[in-house]
Amino acid sequence: MRIIVGSTALEHFGLSRRKANDIDYWLSEGEAFPEGTDSVYIPEYILNLVPVEESNKVAYAVPDAIYTIKLSHLIYPIFFQKHKLDVLFLKAKGCKIIPELYEALKEYWKEIHGNKSFLSLNQNKEQFFTDNVDYRYDHDFLHQLVAYPNRPMYERCLKDGQEVLIDKDKFFSMPFEDQIRMFREEIAVISMERWLINPYWKGKISWYKAHMLSLEKTVTTLTKGYASYFLVENIEHFVKPDYSHVEHLMEVLEL
Repeated sequence: MRIIVGSTALEHFGLSRRKANDIDYWLSEGEAFPEGTDSVYIPEYILNLVPVEESNKVAYAVPDAIYTIKLSHLIYPIFFQKHKLDVLFLKAKGCKIIPELYEALKEYWKEIHGNKSFLSLNQNKEQFFTDNVDYRYDHDFLHQLVAYPNRPMYERCLKDGQEVLIDKDKFFSMPFEDQIRMFREEIAVISMERWLINPYWKGKISWYKAHMLSLEKTVTTLTKGYASYFLVENIEHFVKPDYSHVEHLMEVLEL
């Protein structure tokens, strides 16, 4: 079995954002790679979940399938910006997730790309915030400035007795608007401490660019599991920065 995916398939349906540079095939194990293509073997059970339209004996994955595939890729730091723009474009065109394909891909990519085993939220702040960042302010203090005059949204759904770990049930019991607000606050804080007030980057990077980098970092490196998937499935709510989220912080820190 062989299926054309990617930009060539989208071109077939008149939905591509850009001219395809090559042809992307998903193939059954043992199929010969078509010459001059970008091909990859995919398990048969996943190929069978991809709806296709056949034209001149060529199978093209339908737009909903391409959207689902790109969404499943988005939690990993692999062509993040390209996949993000494609997801936003296809979602705006009305594409929907194919649930069975999505769930199968999520599990398969864990085998291929890993399950972010480097990331553990089940630890205190001192243990969690130990990466190579010059932290000039306490992370929770920045959260308080971003959330002002309210309390930080994450405080509503911390697991009992934890400083970092979010309780999934508490999170999903909040109104959708508060779920979005919680991650927007986190993205704003990350953009500040890693770029805008980081001595190395301070003055070298725009507020907008810092937000874009923070979104990618939050999705691909600082979250996993349901949190990463919530972010990508609702990516349109996070791509545009809102200055009101950082205005008070910038005033207090005189940035």
